[in-house]
Amino acid sequence: MKLRLLPVLFIFPLFAYSQENNKNQNIIHLGFQADFMRPAYPSYLNGRQVHKHEGNVIYTHKTNGATITCDSAYHYFPNDTVEFFGNVVIRHESTVLYSEKIFYDGTYAKVRGRLVKMNNTERNATLKTQFIDYNIDKNTGTYAQGGTLARGRDTIESINGIFEGNTGIFTFINDVAMKNDSIILVCDTMVYDTHNDITTFKKNTKTWNGNNIMISDFGTYKPNENEIYFYSNVYMLSEEQEVWADSVRYDSNTKNAVLFRNIQMIDTAQQAIIFGDKAQIADNYQTVFVTENPAALYYAVSEESNRSGDTACLVADTICTFMENIKIVVDTIWQKDTVSQKNITSDSLNITSINDTIKRDSIEQNITADTVINEYIDKNRIKLNIKKNKSAELDIAAGEKNIQDSLLQILITRDTVVRNMFAYHNVKIYKQDFQALCDSLVYHSMDSTTYMYHLPVLWNDSTQITSGIATFYSRNRQIDYAEFSPPAMVIMREDSVHFSQLKGKSMKAFFKNSQIDRINVLGNGQSIYYIREKPEKPISAVEISECANIMIDMILINGKNKINRVAYLMKPVSNTYPVNKIPEDSKELKGFALHDDIRPKSKNELFGRYVRKSQRQISQTFEKPSFKITSRINKITEK
Repeated sequence: MKLRLLPVLFIFPLFAYSQENNKNQNIIHLGFQADFMRPAYPSYLNGRQVHKHEGNVIYTHKTNGATITCDSAYHYFPNDTVEFFGNVVIRHESTVLYSEKIFYDGTYAKVRGRLVKMNNTERNATLKTQFIDYNIDKNTGTYAQGGTLARGRDTIESINGIFEGNTGIFTFINDVAMKNDSIILVCDTMVYDTHNDITTFKKNTKTWNGNNIMISDFGTYKPNENEIYFYSNVYMLSEEQEVWADSVRYDSNTKNAVLFRNIQMIDTAQQAIIFGDKAQIADNYQTVFVTENPAALYYAVSEESNRSGDTACLVADTICTFMENIKIVVDTIWQKDTVSQKNITSDSLNITSINDTIKRDSIEQNITADTVINEYIDKNRIKLNIKKNKSAELDIAAGEKNIQDSLLQILITRDTVVRNMFAYHNVKIYKQDFQALCDSLVYHSMDSTTYMYHLPVLWNDSTQITSGIATFYSRNRQIDYAEFSPPAMVIMREDSVHFSQLKGKSMKAFFKNSQIDRINVLGNGQSIYYIREKPEKPISAVEISECANIMIDMILINGKNKINRVAYLMKPVSNTYPVNKIPEDSKELKGFALHDDIRPKSKNELFGRYVRKSQRQISQTFEKPSFKITSRINKITEK
C-alpha cells in the first residue's frame, strides 16, 4: 500500500512546480524548455525557491516572440526572476544581444559581463559595452559606463546610450564621439536612425577633417551619402581661413561645402574677408565661389604698428577666389655642352657650386616671376610658358641668330601657390583714397596684377579716369602703376566749374603713397590744362594742346592732388587763353563725362554687415577625442 503511494508522492512535487510555474509564466510572460529541469541545490536561496534549467535552455516571450537562450538558468520563486548563464543570447526581430550573464526581473533583462554585444542585423550595426538594461516587452535598452557602436565605416562611442530595436534608433549621451575615414566628430548628444540612415548631433558639436575643424549647435549626417549638414552658428577653421555661416552642407569625401546665409570668411593669406549669403568651398578651401550678395574687405597690415590699415571694400554679383600650386623658374644655369635640357628643383642644388659654375653676381633666392621672365627675354632670348598642367618649361625663341655654341640648360624651379580672384557684373570698389566701378575684375597674385574690364571708371581724390580696360600692377600690396587702354581719359576737378582734361591712345599712371604721382599719355595726346601761377593760387589761364606724348606730374597740396607740371614731348600744338576768354567749344574734350552720381561715397553705402572677430586662438585649443571607450572595449574583445 505504501509502495503504491510512492509514485504519486514523487509526481506531486513536479505537478505542483508545473502549476506554480504556469502561474508565474503569466506574470513574466516567459515560457521555457530545457534538457534538464530540476530544483537547484540548495533549493532555497535567501528565502526564495530556486529551479535550475540546463542544456539547450530556451525561454520564449509569449507576447512578442523574443527568445533567450543560454547554457543554464536559475528560476526564482515566488518573485519570479530568472538568471541566465553562459553564452546568453536574446533574439527579438532584428535585435540580437550577447552576454555571459543576464538577470531578468520580469521587466528588464539586466545584461552584465566582461563584454556585452548587441547586433542590429537589419542595419549591420554592432554595439559593444559591459552594461545594458534591456526591456524585452518594448525591445528597448540602455547602457551605462561606456559603449561603442560600429556600423560600416562609422564608429560611435559615448558614456550612456539608448537603443530602440523596433525603430532602429540609437541615442548616444555624454562625451559622444564619432569617427570614420573622413571625419572625427564630438557632441553632447547624438541620435542615429539606422532605418532612415541619418544621424543627428546636438549641442557643442565639433568636427575635424584632417587639421580643419567645424563647430555648430547641431546638425545631421547621412553616412551613405557622405553628407553632413551643420545648422545654427556654424564655424569652420582651416590653416589660412576662418568661415562663419548659418548652415553648411559638407561632403566628407570631396571636402566640398555649400554655405548658406550670413557667410563670413577670413583669409589671412590674402588679407581678405569675404561675405555672402550663398557660397561654395571646394578643394580644401582652394576655391571659394560666392553667388548671393557677395562682398569682400581687403585690408593691409602695417609692419610698423602691426595694425590694419585702410580697408578696401568690393561688391559684385559674383565673387570667386581660387588657388593653384604651380612650379615657377627661379634661376637657370647655362654651360657649354651638348644640347640637352634638364629640370631640377632648388632643393637638389648646392648654391655654392652654382656660384662657382656660372658667372653672375648672385642667385636671388626670392626672385620674382617678373624678374625671371625679363631676364630670360633680355639676356637669353627665352620665352617663359606657364602651362595649365602646372609645369614650367623654357622654349628657345626664334631670334635673328641662333645662340652660338651648344648649351646645357639647367632650370631651378620652386613650388609656389598662385592666388586668383574674379568678380563679375556690377563691380564696385570703395577705399578711402580710391573708388572704382567696372563690369568685371580679375586679380592674379603671381604678378600682383588686377584687370578691370568693360569701360571701368576710377576715382582718386579729385581725379576721374575712364578707359576700355584698366590694368593695375602692385608692389608690397600697394598700387605701383596702372595702364589704361582706349578710350582713355583723365578728368581733374580744379574748382566747381573748371576741369583739366587729358586724353590719348593709351595712358600710364604711376602711384606714390596711393596717390597718382605721374601720368603719361602715349599717342594722340590731347589736353586742357588750367594754369595757376603757383599750385595754391587761383586759375589764371588755360592751355589747350595736342601732342603725341604728354607727361603730367602731380603734387599734393593741403591733402589734394593737383597738377604740378605738364611736359609735351613731341612737337606740341597749343593755344593759351585767359581763364575768362576760353572758347565755349574748347572747354571739354570729346567724350567728356562726369560720373559723380555713380561714384561710391562710403564703405557703408556698399557694405552693411557685421564683422565677426577671429576665434582661431581658442578653436586651436580644442583637442580631438582619443576614443578611450572604444579602445578599452576592443582590448576586451581581443582577449
